Amino acid sequence: MPTSCHPTHVCRNIPKGVMKRVKRNCSSDTKCEESFTEYKQYLMNRGYSEQLIEEAITEAKDTPRDQLLGITRKNQKPSSNRQYPLVVRFNPKLPPMSKFIMKHHHILELTQQTKNMFPKSSLFVSYKMEKNILGMITCNKFKESSYPHAAHHPHSSITPPSTVDPDWGCRPCPKKCTLCQNFLRTSNNFTSPKTTQTFGIKSHIDCNTKNVIYLVLDLKCEDIFYVGYTTDCMSVRWRNHKSHIKNSIKSCELASHFISLSNTTHKLDKSTQATFTSELKEHVAIILIESVKPSTGLDVESFLKEREDFWQGALKSTPLFGGINKRSNRRKIKT
Repeated sequence: MPTSCHPTHVCRNIPKGVMKRVKRNCSSDTKCEESFTEYKQYLMNRGYSEQLIEEAITEAKDTPRDQLLGITRKNQKPSSNRQYPLVVRFNPKLPPMSKFIMKHHHILELTQQTKNMFPKSSLFVSYKMEKNILGMITCNKFKESSYPHAAHHPHSSITPPSTVDPDWGCRPCPKKCTLCQNFLRTSNNFTSPKTTQTFGIKSHIDCNTKNVIYLVLDLKCEDIFYVGYTTDCMSVRWRNHKSHIKNSIKSCELASHFISLSNTTHKLDKSTQATFTSELKEHVAIILIESVKPSTGLDVESFLKEREDFWQGALKSTPLFGGINKRSNRRKIKT
């Protein structure tokens, strides 16, 4: 109804949508005119003004039926500028948000970077519906607690959610190798030092698992950690990391970080392999966070890179958030 708690443009466009559907569904002009009259009365009974309905009918008549059926497309010029919605919950007491954006857009023009990123045409308001009475009294997700006896009833068709496999998580290998004894952290989940958000590990992973995403925690530098991937098993990958740190080879961001602080925070005795390992374990902890198994036909390494980029963003390990990972810019934004 036009008096309902919705943005004015939503109520104003409802008659347009109704009349265009009428024209799309009617194959003959006679039937279309009859339906226009019928639905005009329906809308007027709901409180819509006659002028608004007549404008909607005129617009529907001017629109070719082939276009409404999707046979022909509107002539649109491809836009290279990305659009950024400002999503807000709708409330009739809100000020006109589009005018608010335009009024204060000059703040984004204070630096050249934000000016290039957010031109005036790139920002628009998108209203999100507030929870209504229906949403408050119903739930679209099954909750096991709502049906406490369903799982035990012999004739119940309701299947309760499956429990998490207790074997899932980052686990040491049976041989208890150097990596597992000194560096690997046994855990069912992991937490971002930046956001404190916790994620579950959804498979069994150990140092012999191939195609994994791993998290290296710096125990001496607060909020510093590294997210990487390997197509090989983690025991081989970690031997390379250790060798590069010991021999000052800047092969990746992790090695570069330790080398840059080798005279201060990460000063390690490198005289023997045993003493180096003994001291390094006080500086580093490793958690294997995901085992990647792409679908048949997909390139494994490309999929690993996508998952690595995802976790770098989710855990906030990039320089934008004070982290050391520098490869997240290779991710392609999917629209």
